[in-house]
Amino acid sequence: MESVRSANDPQARLINAHFTLMFPLTCDADTLVAHVKQLVASFTSFPVTLARVIAQRDVVSGGSHVFLVPSEGSDQLRRIHDRLYATTFRAHLREDVSYLPHVTVGASATFEKCASLAEELNQGLIDVRARIDAIDVISVGVDGIASAGHVPLAAAAAAGA
Repeated sequence: MESVRSANDPQARLINAHFTLMFPLTCDADTLVAHVKQLVASFTSFPVTLARVIAQRDVVSGGSHVFLVPSEGSDQLRRIHDRLYATTFRAHLREDVSYLPHVTVGASATFEKCASLAEELNQGLIDVRARIDAIDVISVGVDGIASAGHVPLAAAAAAGA
């Protein structure tokens, strides 16, 4: 996955593969970390399987992206996304953009290039399996990207999963 990202996603050198749970917003990092800790306290770690690639137009900033989308774990990612916006940060929810759990593996100014890459990647055997066991709060600033906090999810075994 990282080799595909490094060849096709200009942001690959800036940040590792990840699921974005909240759209970027401006706020105090400590406030956000505390909010995340409180709201995800009831979530346990869960498996994710990525087995399909899609091309997606970027309706906000133009261009297009290539997304690796989960066949397993998507519902849990959506529930966490929804929970994060349920209270304090509700006003920051982008209702003009549907939330789609994904890992970005490519980007281009043209949709055709992204569609071609998605088709090529889907021809191969894609089976990326991982376990989501924490949420990292990331701070993006003029000096780059840095971790503002790491919030572990409860162990699935402890929850009877």
